[in-house]
Amino acid sequence: VEHVITQKWRNLPDGSKAWVKESLLGLISDGMLSERFLKEKVAKLVVCIARMDWPNRWKDFMDNMDHLSRRGPIEKEVVMLILKVLVEDTLEFNSDLPATRQREISTALNESTKRILTFLHHTLQSSLKNYSNGVEVAKHLGIAKTTLETLTVMVGLLKIKTVATSALWKDFFPILKITDLRQIACEILVLLLDRKKATPQMTFIFQEVENISQAMNLVTGNAELDFLFVKRLY
Repeated sequence: VEHVITQKWRNLPDGSKAWVKESLLGLISDGMLSERFLKEKVAKLVVCIARMDWPNRWKDFMDNMDHLSRRGPIEKEVVMLILKVLVEDTLEFNSDLPATRQREISTALNESTKRILTFLHHTLQSSLKNYSNGVEVAKHLGIAKTTLETLTVMVGLLKIKTVATSALWKDFFPILKITDLRQIACEILVLLLDRKKATPQMTFIFQEVENISQAMNLVTGNAELDFLFVKRLY
């Protein structure tokens, strides 16, 4: 399958392309991708197709991601990986993309940011709820981490207005007080604060001073990590 997608995709008949897409999405929706390396492999294959076909020849790509993200935890995590790899490959490691394709995908990503933030928010909410309730803690902690990793690569793409008005941030700042997640949440916050084009809309961050202060005063039992966390926020 990988060889067909990477080497022969452009010459495949439309019917064959549709079958490959449906097969990959079906593999995800079956919820059988339990191993991390399998999730990453399938995510990369989906992104390979998206880089060639989305948005013009895969118009329902985001609809597909939306559908999958509303299913079980495995499907949610794979969608997060797909979005993460797509943003990374398009905006960061794009030397093999023709300039026109890079512009097309970048435009499509920008137009989809609100929808992607909704995916991230719903996934983060459900994984944190299960994690807090002690339900399959390791699995849902992993999903929360993957979601935050996706948000990390998304930060540079987001307009501050979009960030400030997203419901996601109401659930984000308390994560700074979750020991297992606070380092990556800290990096996201720093990336936001480092944005060169800061606007008055950035004040939504400072409305969360209480959560930030509580996170900085939290003692976890690992003095070195506590110190690095506080130093990074300063």
